[in-house]
Amino acid sequence: MTKPKKPASRRPKKKRQPKQVQESRSEKLTAKQERFAQRVASGSRQTEAYRAVYNAKRMSQPTVEVEASRLAGNPKVSLRIQALLAVAAEAAVCTKEQHLTMLAELRDESRSKGDIGEAIKAEVKRGEAAGHYPQRVNGTIRHSGTVEHEHRAGTESVHDTDRWLAEVLGAGEAPASAPALPH
Repeated sequence: MTKPKKPASRRPKKKRQPKQVQESRSEKLTAKQERFAQRVASGSRQTEAYRAVYNAKRMSQPTVEVEASRLAGNPKVSLRIQALLAVAAEAAVCTKEQHLTMLAELRDESRSKGDIGEAIKAEVKRGEAAGHYPQRVNGTIRHSGTVEHEHRAGTESVHDTDRWLAEVLGAGEAPASAPALPH
């Protein structure tokens, strides 16, 4: 006689997640790793960040240094620190337009307080930042005396000044397309 077959289990089969989803889950940091990365990215030393996040009261300083370095070297943690630093660097960039706006606000504030001297300073700085005031560039050429050249910030590149200097030194001719520079 044959034994009767057991009824099939009705438990649903686990669906396998696509590989891409599984990988993204494995890239997540633990809460402690995230806090460590944030502290390091905000300027804390690795050992300080490690002691603040992990229970390191009974650990010697060399052990904390090794563990902090090991944690910072973890590829997931390292990438997170780099990402946090990139976001911070991007946020810290001040555009020329933002700079000019801030100087205008300072000028207006000084003017409203009756501090004309500070208002004028702010307006001059706005003009310098916008390239309205030439900057004098003084340089000495070996055994040839002093050369003065007005460099117009924002309108004249360093390469233009280099070409002009090469002409003065006799090191070569400036390209035909190079603009004439004021002497």
